[in-house]
Amino acid sequence: MSSESPVPSITVQELRQKEMAGERFFLLDVRTEGEFVAGHLGFTSALVPHGTLPEHLDKLPSDKEMPIYNFCRSGRRSAGTTQYLRSLGYVRAYNVTGGILAWVRAGYEITSGVGGHW
Repeated sequence: MSSESPVPSITVQELRQKEMAGERFFLLDVRTEGEFVAGHLGFTSALVPHGTLPEHLDKLPSDKEMPIYNFCRSGRRSAGTTQYLRSLGYVRAYNVTGGILAWVRAGYEITSGVGGHW
């Protein structure tokens, strides 16, 4: 896990490795619904647009030890979400550096349309 940033973070390569290894985690997409429909990760756990999280805390895991990887377009909104979740006691909340832009640049697959666990 990357430690160069003041916000705890992981790279898209690290996220991909965890997904491929079948690790248990929660992937939170904080983009808008339109951004999500245009392209998202097929293993997204929940979509909660940035800024609406306080009203949707029920969508988060009750286990505050569960790793939560926060994802957006470039990593900026998800960095704020990571800080917010850590302030709520989610000790294993991490920002996915570079967001979907970095994911696509790395050549990883995205899914379009609606789907997920919400």
